[in-house]
Amino acid sequence: THSLAAVVCSAASTRLDSAAMPKEPSGIFHWSDGASITWFDFALEIQTQALALGLLKSPCTLKPIPTSEYPTPAARPLYSVMSRVRARAEFDCPTNTWQAELKRCLLASS
Repeated sequence: THSLAAVVCSAASTRLDSAAMPKEPSGIFHWSDGASITWFDFALEIQTQALALGLLKSPCTLKPIPTSEYPTPAARPLYSVMSRVRARAEFDCPTNTWQAELKRCLLASS
């Protein structure tokens, strides 16, 4: 899924400000605001919300394509999802859905 930087910063700030922190967190943490989605699903939700908020006047044509048809310099796996289990265990902060965070972002940019 796709997360806003503000959500990640809030999670990190909450954890780093904790007086009861037994040790400093270190390593790589993955964060997301919900279930896995495709880039197409993300684009579709952006369009849906932008139309509802009046940020777009008419829908765009969106076409999903498989990873195999998207040229990149580096080889990409056909399917991969990052786990947020470690981040959720380490950082004590509420999570919102990615759709709610997207709406917050769109409202802030309008």
